[in-house]
Amino acid sequence: MTKVIAINSSSRSDKKSKTKLMLNHLIKGMEKAGADVDLVNLRDKKIKYCAGCFSCWTKTPGKCVLKDDMTEEIFSQWKKADLAIYATPLFCHHMNALMSTFQERLLPSVLPFFEFDSDRTVHPERDKRPDFVWMSVCGFPDISEFETFSNYNKRSSNKKLIAEIYRAAAESMVDPKYKQTLQNILDATELAGIELIQSRKISQNTLITITQPLDDQKTIAQEVNMHWQEQISG
Repeated sequence: MTKVIAINSSSRSDKKSKTKLMLNHLIKGMEKAGADVDLVNLRDKKIKYCAGCFSCWTKTPGKCVLKDDMTEEIFSQWKKADLAIYATPLFCHHMNALMSTFQERLLPSVLPFFEFDSDRTVHPERDKRPDFVWMSVCGFPDISEFETFSNYNKRSSNKKLIAEIYRAAAESMVDPKYKQTLQNILDATELAGIELIQSRKISQNTLITITQPLDDQKTIAQEVNMHWQEQISG
């Protein structure tokens, strides 16, 4: 049985979070395919910032000296997983602060030494790290909003990245006028979960359905601008 840890870094409630909406359906598919999935909502956890002390490399090899939920609970769950799902809203073309804090606290899982992977300098693994998938949503209608984030993920993957799931216009997709399109997106996200467990990849057709545009950019922009003007006007 595939052991999965799903890390959700959205700070919103489940009813408002589009990150969680997408993640829920991905998890549903993985569980249908027989995976054992542990969901971790970072907003409910106490995780301190990495202090940059390098104690996890020297004084307490493989263990962070900070006492919090990351050290006492989440890190051990993560190490035992075969697959990790990292789900984050896109903030300033990158993961949000909660996810960044989590990622930085994974430092004990590597050794301090330098090794070479082709033309790159890398830290070798201390323990076997899980393969991983990045999932992210953003409000802008352009899928190109994820280019910088995707480049970062590929650059830092150490060959462990097996899939990326990005959904633009996420705030707009729950508008009732896009009800059928939303259902198609969520069904495809569930299918992606099944595919990840069964074949460790997501088919191109599934990704095309997940990332399909809701409407043309100008229409989305007009709808979003009208929404915010109503909110401002009260």
